Amino acid sequence: MTANGVKWLTVPVIDDGQKTPIQYKAIARDVPWRRPLLNAIHHAYATSPGYDLFFPTIQELISRDWTNIADLAIASIDLGFRLLGKTLVSSRASELDVDASDA
Repeated sequence: MTANGVKWLTVPVIDDGQKTPIQYKAIARDVPWRRPLLNAIHHAYATSPGYDLFFPTIQELISRDWTNIADLAIASIDLGFRLLGKTLVSSRASELDVDASDA
């Protein structure tokens, strides 16, 4: 939430024209997204309690060399759990023995 309302935080992905499963959906490397995303977080939360404690960790996460959106999403959720002192226990749908047509 910002002073002007809700702001979406987005990461651009490559649109290959196919219904690519999210586990293979590549992050667009030709679009600068890290700095705008971090700036949006900074401007929305810089005066919030705990900002100085949490922002460097978020910044480090976003600054990694991500290649696909699924890995970034899972790492973001895992970070949220760790910051809350919890352990994320998860499975990727692609690791489960299910047929995608059952969804």
